Formats: sequence, structure tokens, C-alpha cells
Amino acid sequence: MPKFEKPDLTAKRGIPASLKLILLIAVIMGFSIRSCWYKKQAIILNIHDIMIEEQTRVTADVVFYIENKSKHTLERDLIIEVYGEDNEVVANKISRVTVKGNSNKRYRKFLHKFDRALREDEKISKATVEIYRPSVLKK
Repeated sequence: MPKFEKPDLTAKRGIPASLKLILLIAVIMGFSIRSCWYKKQAIILNIHDIMIEEQTRVTADVVFYIENKSKHTLERDLIIEVYGEDNEVVANKISRVTVKGNSNKRYRKFLHKFDRALREDEKISKATVEIYRPSVLKK
């Protein structure tokens, strides 16, 4: 009668170095492709003519235009930040917008919760609108 030997399945085996190298290269390629994609998004969507229309000590209306240069409808998250006279962020808001292809559309966003109220004689100096990119690492 023939004898069969079972392989020892309880022995621990490490991950081969070649597989680790392939995974490392794949991760690096993923980060570089993601970076290129974000750069292309900044070219496709053009945010311009940012203005602050109505403002009080605790609210502000930010008006801006978004031009979509692609032929596809895009839905993106935007971060709107309002700064005081001392270049400190007074309020920020993340808002989702939908822009049709090959269009230039006006948006008006209402910021109604400031991080801090403006002082008596303080004015809002500027507002910025950017495409929001969630990230674990800050820029």
C-alpha cells in the first residue's frame, strides 16, 4: 500500500519579496494617477468672479461662476471659505454643485454659521471657492 505524506500546513510562510515589490509599485502608481486626475479636474472646471454680496455680522452670501469646459455633466463638492480682515477663516462650508457640460453657471451660496462673529467694525476681506478634496494628509 502506497504511503502519502501530508505537507505541514501549520508552518508560517512569509510574503515573497517580489509580491511586496509589485504591491508597492501599484500603490505608487495609484497615487500618481490620482494626482493627475485632480490636476485635470482643475483645468476642466473654472471657478471665477467670486464676490461677497450681502453680509451681516454672522451671515454672508457668496456669489461665483463655474465654467464647465467638458461636454459631460459634472457633480463636484466645493469648499467655500470666508476670511476676515486679519486673514483668519471666519466661516467655511462644503457644498455640492452640478454643472452641465459646456456651460457657465452662476451660483449663490449662503453661509449662515460663522466660526466666530465679526467684530463691530470688521469687514469680510475675501472669499475663496475651491474643489474640495478630502485628504488624510493636509495639502
